[in-house]
Amino acid sequence: MKTSGLFVALAFALAFQVFAAVAVQSATGAPVESIAQLADRKAADRGHIAGEIARCASSTSGRAVLLEHIPDLIPFLKDEEDVVRYWVAIALGHIGAPAIDAVPALIVALDERVDTEATKSSESGIRFALDRIDPDWRSRPDVSARIKERWPK
Repeated sequence: MKTSGLFVALAFALAFQVFAAVAVQSATGAPVESIAQLADRKAADRGHIAGEIARCASSTSGRAVLLEHIPDLIPFLKDEEDVVRYWVAIALGHIGAPAIDAVPALIVALDERVDTEATKSSESGIRFALDRIDPDWRSRPDVSARIKERWPK
């Protein structure tokens, strides 16, 4: 009986290690590949790809991988597809304070959204990112009066 219990414990430990290795591999390889796919303007579902990057950024291992790719994400805040801008902003927000270099681009992107009345637009993702990266972003000198008027707090 003791041998079978030990066998079960070892099998469980091995299964856990395999599961953990697969999770780390998918979390570390996927974001980099996804950023490259996102850059392909002909990719079929760029919004879904950007969403996967944001999902990855919400995990500790994904955030760690994306830290070195923050400069690769920033240009997508100017993307022609609003859903891409939304998810990239969400990803940057999940990264948090280490994405501080993205704040000027986020502010520009938000200023471009001031006159947009869509209920689900990148502006909510951009505001999420700004609040997570720099909670005092509204006091920055590069924040326009239009932004301060539309989103006072």
